[in-house]
Amino acid sequence: MHAKSITDPKLDFSAWSGRGVKIAVIDSGIDPRHPKISRVKGGVEFAVNNKGKVIRGIGMALMDRAGHGTACAGIIHKIAPSAELYSVRVFDESLSTDDRALLAALRWAIEYGMDVVNLSLGTIDPAIKGEMQALCREALRQKIILVAAAHNEGVDSFPAVLPEVIGVCGGEVRGPYGYYFRPGDKIECTARGDLQRVCWVGRREIDADEYIQDTLDALRSVGKTRVLALAMSDKEKHPCQVMGRVVARQMEEGEIAAKLEYLERRFALPAVSILSERGQERLMELVVDCFGDKRKEGMWTKKSA
Repeated sequence: MHAKSITDPKLDFSAWSGRGVKIAVIDSGIDPRHPKISRVKGGVEFAVNNKGKVIRGIGMALMDRAGHGTACAGIIHKIAPSAELYSVRVFDESLSTDDRALLAALRWAIEYGMDVVNLSLGTIDPAIKGEMQALCREALRQKIILVAAAHNEGVDSFPAVLPEVIGVCGGEVRGPYGYYFRPGDKIECTARGDLQRVCWVGRREIDADEYIQDTLDALRSVGKTRVLALAMSDKEKHPCQVMGRVVARQMEEGEIAAKLEYLERRFALPAVSILSERGQERLMELVVDCFGDKRKEGMWTKKSA
C-alpha cells in the first residue's frame, strides 16, 4: 500500500473544534441523552412502507435501538466537539434499510445544507449506482463533503467507491487524529480500525467484549435446547455463527435478532480473533455449553487475540 501519513500542520485536525459545521449522520439514529454526545440539533427518518412508498417522519429520528448511529456520533463528537449533529435515521433494529430510503436521506442532507454527511454504511447493489452518483455529484457541486465506510470484506460498495465520496477503511493508525491518504485509490483514506470504547444506547459505553456479552446473555434467555434443535443440520458451520444466524432467523424478538445479525456481519464470525482473550473465553463457554466441546474433533478452532 502506497499511503501518505498526513503530517502537514495545516491539516492538524486536533486544533479544530468543528464549530459551525453541520454533520448529518445517516445511520440508525442518535441517542441525544447520552452524556458524551451533545449538540444533536435535530433529526429525520426515512423508511419504505408496504406499498413501496418512501415515508418521512421525525418521531423516531432521535431514538437508536441498534446503537450503531450513537457510536458513530460519539466518535464524531470526540473529534469535533462543537459540530452540530443531525440524526438521519434509515436503519431498522437489524441495521438494514431499503435503498430508496438511503437515497431519500442523502437527498435530504443536500437540500437542508449539511456541510458533512457521514455514511458508515454501503450497498453492493449496482442498481443504485446511477441515482446515488447523481446525488453525490450534486453534493460535490454544493461543496458538501461525503464520507463513507468501505465494505468490511473489501468488495466495492456504494457510495464509498464513488469518486465524489471520501471512502474510508479501517487499519492500524496511531493517534486519535491520524489517518493515511492513498491518492488514486477507490478508498482514499485509512483511519483507526482498532478496538475502542464507543458510545451506545442506554447512556453507556461498550467495547467488543461487552457487545458479545450482551448478545450471549440474550441468547441464553432463548434456551439452548431450541438452538441445538435448529442447528443440527448446520454442523459444518462454526457454532458461534450458527447460533447467531439461527436465532436471528427464528426469533420474533426484534432487538435480540438484530443484535445477533449485526454481530455476525460486523465481527465476521467465525473470525472471533477480534475479541480479547477474556471475550473469547466467554464466547466459548456458551458454545461448549450448547454444542459440547468439539474442538478436539476439529469442528472449529479458537483463535488467539
